[in-house]
Amino acid sequence: MSLAESEELLNGRNPDAETFGFWYGLGKGLLKVSIWVAVIAAVSYLCVAVPAIGWALAGGVLVYAIVEISKAGKK
Repeated sequence: MSLAESEELLNGRNPDAETFGFWYGLGKGLLKVSIWVAVIAAVSYLCVAVPAIGWALAGGVLVYAIVEISKAGKK
């Protein structure tokens, strides 16, 4: 271990931990994005393949939007 590395550790800075934290956070974020993309693709496919599911989903979103708008209006 060099003198510079020793000083960094004494000052509470650990470059290895910072590098690991960066890559871990990046990987976790990319995994979340890829899961959301897969979910959106699956729902989109189901909505096109089975129109009843698409209409039910659209109705659910409409009801949810109406409820949220009415909540916001009461505040």
